[in-house]
Amino acid sequence: MDTLTYWNGTWHEGNPAILGPRDHAFWLGSMVFDGGRAFEGCGPDLDLHAERVVRSARALGLEPTKMPEEILKLLHDGVPRVDLRASWGGAMGLTQFLPSEYYKYAVDLDGDGRADIWHSVPDALASAAKQLKDKGCRTGEPWAVEVRVPASVDCTLAEPSHLMPIGDWLKAGYVPAYGRKLPARDLAVPASLLLPEGTYGPGFLTPKNYYVLKEYNYSDLYVLFVGHLSDRIAGGKPFEHPWMKSAQLKTTQVEAMQDKLTALGMYKDKIDGKAGMLTRAALGAYQKQNGLKIDCWPTADVLTHMTR
Repeated sequence: MDTLTYWNGTWHEGNPAILGPRDHAFWLGSMVFDGGRAFEGCGPDLDLHAERVVRSARALGLEPTKMPEEILKLLHDGVPRVDLRASWGGAMGLTQFLPSEYYKYAVDLDGDGRADIWHSVPDALASAAKQLKDKGCRTGEPWAVEVRVPASVDCTLAEPSHLMPIGDWLKAGYVPAYGRKLPARDLAVPASLLLPEGTYGPGFLTPKNYYVLKEYNYSDLYVLFVGHLSDRIAGGKPFEHPWMKSAQLKTTQVEAMQDKLTALGMYKDKIDGKAGMLTRAALGAYQKQNGLKIDCWPTADVLTHMTR
């Protein structure tokens, strides 16, 4: 009987000592539940095993992300085991798909009969494009527009719910970076203001496409990097406004700020120690209410004021 066991970053053949995977598999398959088995390349009860996985998830109060037939399709596609290695977050393939999204969006663009996001660049890129399109990406609209922010900016407005057409932002004194003229079609696109470093760094107008990218990775810095890279590949210029490299507080310190802002009713999002959009806007509201310098950035001085 051939046995392959993935442990400690390596595939092991046979029945390694101590681990004894064959013994465990036999016990689990015979005594605890009717586990999945394979004999001479055939898996006679994979359908029952897939159904059992779904039932077990529901019994534990979980909502299965795949139905039995979808699990079977994944198995029958015969993805080589080496391809199923993923990053620490579980993403896989050239464009880092989560397994739960592979069957929603994977595309066989090269026409070889298999959506291969591990080796086929056409398949990987087409799959990523379908993923973004199906999540709401709008063709012909910008992902973001870097702008020169007025000196009098109210940074508490820099959060997703404050939307205006890009043209209205421009009328309010926001100027596209490098003084460039935007296409007329962009002026009607609704967007919010993003100040990732408070009033100290660059500013951006962020429409729907920005938030579609955030569904892939919630980090603003990640979205800005990916979007900016696409602009540079297309011949765009670097960001005009430099990042100021402001001092950053420890995670526990930002959590303490979020706790205080939550108690004051100024913050209603998760306590995660990250100075995200809503945290920065809430800090700005606190600064405004207490007569402090309004920069929407977590600093030691503001933390001291909160805890005195």
